[in-house]
Amino acid sequence: MVTIKAARISLRGWLIWLWTWVLDHFRSRPKEKSQAKVPTTNENNRNTTLEKQAKEREQKIVSLTKDCKKLQSVNEDLKERNSIYNRDQITLQRECRQLRERKEDLSRKQNENEQQVDTLRRDCSQLRTRNEDLSRQLSESEQQIDALKKDCGQLRTRLSEVASMQLTEGNPNIANLRDQNRPEKLAERLSELYDNQWTDCYQILIGNFKKTEEESIHILLWIVKVGPHGQRKVCFFLTHNRMYMSLNHAISYDICLDRSQIVLTSAKDLLFTVAGTPYGEHDKALDIFVQETLHRLKSFRNKNFKSASSKIGQEIKVILTSTIGEAEVDVCSCFIEECIRICWLMCIKDPPMYIYCDKEAVFDHNKYVPYTKTGQEISYVVWPALFLHRNGPLMRKGVAQGESKKERARNDKVNAANWEKLRPYHEQEY
Repeated sequence: MVTIKAARISLRGWLIWLWTWVLDHFRSRPKEKSQAKVPTTNENNRNTTLEKQAKEREQKIVSLTKDCKKLQSVNEDLKERNSIYNRDQITLQRECRQLRERKEDLSRKQNENEQQVDTLRRDCSQLRTRNEDLSRQLSESEQQIDALKKDCGQLRTRLSEVASMQLTEGNPNIANLRDQNRPEKLAERLSELYDNQWTDCYQILIGNFKKTEEESIHILLWIVKVGPHGQRKVCFFLTHNRMYMSLNHAISYDICLDRSQIVLTSAKDLLFTVAGTPYGEHDKALDIFVQETLHRLKSFRNKNFKSASSKIGQEIKVILTSTIGEAEVDVCSCFIEECIRICWLMCIKDPPMYIYCDKEAVFDHNKYVPYTKTGQEISYVVWPALFLHRNGPLMRKGVAQGESKKERARNDKVNAANWEKLRPYHEQEY
């Protein structure tokens, strides 16, 4: 803008000077003509020269006029351009001012945004901390819920066990169909024992050990039953088998029953001892606790019957070895082991199942089936009858050899005579 103004000033000054010179020149020429004299040669030459100079000057004037017009055109163009530039400058200044305002506004908004970002960051940090606290509380709540669910499940299970215990405790008429060792299954196993292992051992005792039919039957039955007077007297009864009528207890069954009752009685006494309450002087809560504990003990015993029957089996085998002989025990080991397992499972029932093999005077067909002979009276028992519990319903009938009254009278005379012969030995030993 400064350059354009300077050019305009110089051009104006030059035009003023040129216009002044032209006016002066034309003003002086009439005077010269009026004062002119007769030209001489020198003057002619001078005039010619002056005319040439005038023409040259006129040409210069025309040229300068043209240049002036051009300059005026340029000046106008420059003015117009200057006006445009001015307008552009004003527009640019306005835009610059707007940009400055916009910059200030953006700067202010940036500051506000930065403050908001800082606020949001603080809020985010607080929310993150709150979220972590809530997550920890949620995790703890979930753990508490899981624990409560577990406790609730345990309480439901316990309640179900208590209800089941109250329903089934001492009630053999309600059978657990999921129990593979329920009374009906044990009755089937006892029948299979008689049909299979008993038959094999019976044939071995007759074939390999030269036992009589009745002796073999007594040995196999004695594995299930033992006399009330001790082991040596049982040996005497086995040797003189007609005296076998006195046997009325099962060795496997009786020992299993004795061990099972001892465990429950000891556990019950121990619980009352730990509670510090004498038996009979306790409240209902303690009774429920003792019943639940005994119920769990019974359940545990039902699940782990194999180890318990194995330990009892070792004890029974020692007794059998000292009575019927080691060789006989070895050949009858399968029969003995299965018999002990079945007897143990029967004894741990609540109430225990009952094996009945008493020799009655009259053959009761409701309890026994004939072996090879039938009759009005029983000669000897071959296989015991099984009841759901003592004085309970019959599960399986036993097997007994029948005899008539005449045979019974004749056999009684023979047995009395043998008893008199063996009385000294009997009195000495027993």
